[in-house]
Amino acid sequence: MILYKYFAFSGGTRAIKSRQLGFRTPTYFNDPFELSGLSNISDYPTIQTQIEWLQDFGVLCLTKSPMNPLMWAHYGDQHKGFVVGYDVSVPFLNDPKFNIISAMDGNVFYTSQKENTVLSPDMRAQLLRELQGSAMGGDGSGSSTQLIKRILLQKHLCWAYEEEVRVVKRVVCGLGQSVDEFYESPENIFQTFYEPISGTDDYHVQAKPGCEGFYLSEEKVPIKEVYLGLRCADALDEETIKSLEEVPSLFQVTMAGDSWNLQASQIEASSLRQ
Repeated sequence: MILYKYFAFSGGTRAIKSRQLGFRTPTYFNDPFELSGLSNISDYPTIQTQIEWLQDFGVLCLTKSPMNPLMWAHYGDQHKGFVVGYDVSVPFLNDPKFNIISAMDGNVFYTSQKENTVLSPDMRAQLLRELQGSAMGGDGSGSSTQLIKRILLQKHLCWAYEEEVRVVKRVVCGLGQSVDEFYESPENIFQTFYEPISGTDDYHVQAKPGCEGFYLSEEKVPIKEVYLGLRCADALDEETIKSLEEVPSLFQVTMAGDSWNLQASQIEASSLRQ
């Protein structure tokens, strides 16, 4: 199964070379309604606190289509960047041991209004157990799994054009799990981006501007396809071209002459050398 991510030019070249993926905490998403899918959940402070704790988890946002003009405009640097197609069948993105929500279960669903979900005492208790179980890497097989997905995967209908699929991960040691247990697996290793605070010793650090809440996985994910934007005219460096030569399928995106659609033609990476 292949899912796609849109990149600006500079971010795309780094992604192609490294084959690493970035996860961001919902606090820094461009939609302030994230994690608010249950309209009356604030009536239950214990569960509300647990949901807010999910802000400490990382979300990878992917999409089903590499040929969406709006996505190219909004996330592909106005068609100057890339779309990278990843093989999401790997355990890093699909094994419940490493994911709260895996790629196969991560389809975002879009609604025009929030559902007024009334939680019974039994359902509240079950939901809390499920949230804690997911936080610890549980199997998500309980009856309230759909409520958890509603919290993490529900968005307003205006976002439907994104056709989003999410992978939700722990990026820090989960509740009930020792640090050694968490870091014994390479699938749980992430980098954060920091820089020294001006005028202080080097060990005093802060998140780099624009990188707050961003975690880069150490795990390398197979790239199956790469699409070059129709305005991707910048010269690619040799290292990027060599990385593209290892990609099974490389495409150049252009405008169709007889419709409003984009079209893609397969090319050889060697043709990018100038």
